[in-house]
Amino acid sequence: MMSFAAPASGADLPKGRFSRKPVIVVAHGEAFKVQTAYYATCYENSKGEAGGWSPVVEAIIG
Repeated sequence: MMSFAAPASGADLPKGRFSRKPVIVVAHGEAFKVQTAYYATCYENSKGEAGGWSPVVEAIIG
């Protein structure tokens, strides 16, 4: 299992998928179990303009 330091902001994370839903569900395979994952969101308005990044949150994949 690799260990990484928490990123400073969401802009430092690899980009995931685009969603207009208020809740984002991320599925991980069994190979990622008990590893640390970092998430942040950046919302976009109806004009396609990106807002600021949310705080980075840390989770253990279970």
